[in-house]
Amino acid sequence: MNAATAANAWDRIPPALQRMITLAPTNKQVRALVMARMCQAIPSELTTVEAIKEWINQNPPPKIAPPEATAVSVVIQVGDTEYGTCRYAVSRHGDSTYELDSSDMEELIAEHEGQDVMNIVGAVIDYLQGKAEDDPPDLESSNEYDYSDYDADDHSDYRVRMPRDSVREQVVHYLRSYHPELLPDHIFGGDR
Repeated sequence: MNAATAANAWDRIPPALQRMITLAPTNKQVRALVMARMCQAIPSELTTVEAIKEWINQNPPPKIAPPEATAVSVVIQVGDTEYGTCRYAVSRHGDSTYELDSSDMEELIAEHEGQDVMNIVGAVIDYLQGKAEDDPPDLESSNEYDYSDYDADDHSDYRVRMPRDSVREQVVHYLRSYHPELLPDHIFGGDR
């Protein structure tokens, strides 16, 4: 973590909690509120406001995504071409936005703990593709029937397309915001 991030940790504490720390640095309830915010207890030997402030700046609170927040949102295009017994083909397509909320993202991260970032991206793509296949958008016909000599076996070539680069960028952005420790330096882009 760089010095600028650490120096601003105190400023990210809500002003009401800053005032409580200033007025009652040794109060158990105030310390419990700080522990809830920081995800760790203030060491008992720290009893002055300046010591607590310095400790907060050295141990900044983690960024936590709200569980209902959208972690990834992508428009996925679904399409197929129907081949029928009268030897025709017609393409249909539709698209819809599918989302992965941060609680599901956290589950995927936990399931792929210790794996490469691209494994997490792959899991997100599989998750979104599954959602698109389970709940496809309405498909609209292009009304362009091709009456070529197709096999008359009544089949379809269902396909799901999504902008994988967009998914990768959104996953890396989420990890950069909430799990920078999972990103290698060449993806993170420099100083953490």
